[in-house]
Amino acid sequence: MESRPISALPRSVVLALWLGSWIGARPNAEAMVRAQQAIEADDEPHTLVTANENGFSGDALSGQLLRELLASIEVTDVRALLPIPGDGQGIPAAVTAAAIEAGECILLSTRDGHWAVVPTVTRFGSDLEPGHQVRWRATAIEPWQTAVHAEVGSPAQADADLRSALLTATTALRHLDVARWGPEDADVITRLATLEIAPGILPSAPGPWALRLLPQAMRLRAIIRLARTDDGGAVNPWQADQRSAALQQIDGAARRALSAATTPSRR
Repeated sequence: MESRPISALPRSVVLALWLGSWIGARPNAEAMVRAQQAIEADDEPHTLVTANENGFSGDALSGQLLRELLASIEVTDVRALLPIPGDGQGIPAAVTAAAIEAGECILLSTRDGHWAVVPTVTRFGSDLEPGHQVRWRATAIEPWQTAVHAEVGSPAQADADLRSALLTATTALRHLDVARWGPEDADVITRLATLEIAPGILPSAPGPWALRLLPQAMRLRAIIRLARTDDGGAVNPWQADQRSAALQQIDGAARRALSAATTPSRR
């Protein structure tokens, strides 16, 4: 699993947001270019392959990625998912292992069937000049909406769960007195508290839930990554376990919120 910088949205979330914004309407050439730039960012051109014979043609380069997804099919529903080991949150069995390893995938419904599309990211270069090659693999699946609704929930539910998880976990950390931040973290925390989505990442008209859920969930996941770099001052294994459980609760709610934010606005 290869992640983007701490301030970046997962690739699957960005792809799902753009595909969802085009349901019921074909994008123009300018929108396709903007979407490609948002999804690929500093990556090498993405590729798309398929494990099946129907619906997609094999091994296409992007900027043809989006054209390949849209030329021969009509997307009617889409959702990004961000699974981790022990929390598959609606991932179809056919792609469970690949999606958990990647930490993300998108689910598509089309006029001709349903698909799970999982990225494989290969890092190359040095720490100073890293690069990433991304290959998306599409696999035919059964209808997925019922499982995703049951395990991830609606945007409104995700919003409520996010606020509840933050309150519960913050209270637990404060009670355990293990939520200490070192002085060297102060600047990072200040920047994370005001972290915003970079211009050009979102489509022109994202749904209202995207604008509400994405920034908060992104900030929380970034803070969790920072918090996991040490034990936060825990003095025994029980406190360390309690702190880990509190952070895991926030992360689960943040991942579900990011997924829910990609729910298309119905036209």
